[in-house]
Amino acid sequence: MNPSKTALFVKTGVVVMTLAVLYAAAQSMSWLPDWTNPFGERTKDRSGPVVLQSVRDLSRYDAATGQFQVVVDLEKDARFLPSSLRGERTLFIGVGDVDAYVDFSQLTEGAVKVNADRTEATITLPPAQLDKTSLNTDESRVFATQRGIFDRFGDFFSGNPGDQQKLYQLAAEKIQDAAGTGMLQKRAELNTKTMLENLLKALGFEKVTVHLSSVAQ
Repeated sequence: MNPSKTALFVKTGVVVMTLAVLYAAAQSMSWLPDWTNPFGERTKDRSGPVVLQSVRDLSRYDAATGQFQVVVDLEKDARFLPSSLRGERTLFIGVGDVDAYVDFSQLTEGAVKVNADRTEATITLPPAQLDKTSLNTDESRVFATQRGIFDRFGDFFSGNPGDQQKLYQLAAEKIQDAAGTGMLQKRAELNTKTMLENLLKALGFEKVTVHLSSVAQ
């Protein structure tokens, strides 16, 4: 081979190798944009537009919120096999909020009374109500699981969406029951009473009386 051609071939090979090394280094250190990588992945958002389905006028006053935590201990076992062979026990921690509110749309006729010179007002409130439990999915989680030998080949709870849903449902039900003791509702009624007294006095009423209906147990 011609010596000049051989030298050119060697120089070309060195340049190609150098460029390849620089490219690999740049890619590993994120120097080059993604479009330079023909095998790189990209994500496209093809979601449709958000559609407003309905609008509701709110007539309630959210007066108190309780945050609750519960440990759900759920166990599955076989009737004729020991738990060491067949069975599963899962401990799930559930964290959720329950809102207590007073619905002003339920004010009965005559619930608001004002004297002739508009210096005194009397209001009779309906009982406070509880909203449904809003479970915090970021803080709620499975933190312990025990499985029998046979069940270690499968994954009941993390692999079965139905069982995962059951854990969330049980946690929400237990939190809802705990919130229904009446304490949260009474706090909501007292907060609503204070809000109405301050509001009406700021509007010029000298005496404001708020009657609290008893919370249904």
